[in-house]
Amino acid sequence: ARSRDYAESQGATEAHLIAAGMGQGTTRLNPDWEDILKGLPEVGRVMALTRNKWAVHEKIGTFDRIMWDDERPVVLDPNINLRINLKAWAHGFAVEEQMGDRIRHSLHVYDPYGVAVIKVYLQADANVQAFRDLVEVNKADDQSRDIKIRQRASAKPPKDDGDIDARQLESDWRSMSDTHDVFALSRRFGATRVQTYRLAPEDLAREVDKDAFSRMLQTASVDGEEVMIFVASPGNVQIHIGPVHKVERRGPWQNVLDPEFNLHLMERGIASCWVITKPTMDGDITSLEIFDAEENQIAWIFGKRKPGNPQSESWRAIIEKVCPSGLVLTPA
Repeated sequence: ARSRDYAESQGATEAHLIAAGMGQGTTRLNPDWEDILKGLPEVGRVMALTRNKWAVHEKIGTFDRIMWDDERPVVLDPNINLRINLKAWAHGFAVEEQMGDRIRHSLHVYDPYGVAVIKVYLQADANVQAFRDLVEVNKADDQSRDIKIRQRASAKPPKDDGDIDARQLESDWRSMSDTHDVFALSRRFGATRVQTYRLAPEDLAREVDKDAFSRMLQTASVDGEEVMIFVASPGNVQIHIGPVHKVERRGPWQNVLDPEFNLHLMERGIASCWVITKPTMDGDITSLEIFDAEENQIAWIFGKRKPGNPQSESWRAIIEKVCPSGLVLTPA
């Protein structure tokens, strides 16, 4: 069983489970995240894993290019592309596990509530000694099994739709100049993301059927379209940039199973799927975004593009093929 699911079945968090292994291949690290991140390039090839309840995103590469911006560093390796929020990083552990005839080395980071932020697994050609040195330098004095996990406060109930000025929301949306402005837009109106989308006109936010994301993966694979696939945890966003090749359903999971990129998507977790159009300085940018029943974002996908460049016509064509603009999901 996956550690997240097992922890939930035991009424615990993943961080509780890993702390229980202290002294048995598990080492607690000091929360000196900048030092730890700066030591990862020496480790070489790793697999970075970022997940939430319904999606797992795995990329193989290095941490060779890290750009620092206070508590939000960015990793820009050609393969490993991360947007990190260090404010959400609370607990770090290094783990050694016997896996058949070899020892697997990994780094695990959790947020204050015990939820996994990122896991980093050394690959066969990684520099194990560099990793051990990194662990030794950042080893915490406290190697007990105790761990302080914060309890979540009750979520504030969302506003009623009628209490939100939909006309002003639309006006502000059409005035956006960057794809990230939608986060601030929702906060400004005290709305959830899905509520923001629901209140926007259909040319900006259009709900489509829940299978659209899987169809998008399959279509991008067949057409050879390069895409950007995002999955977020509480303190990290991990991005795949490039093509997808092997798209395959296995049991309840829809998967991308490529040599240096794996995506595992539990489709039953998808409660809504949206085609979203955001005005930017580079023209309109369209994404396909999926959310769970609690309105947490599971994953989202754009066509590949660089800042300063418009969205490709081929991506617009794929959006139209997968989610024709004349079709809008009718509420049940």
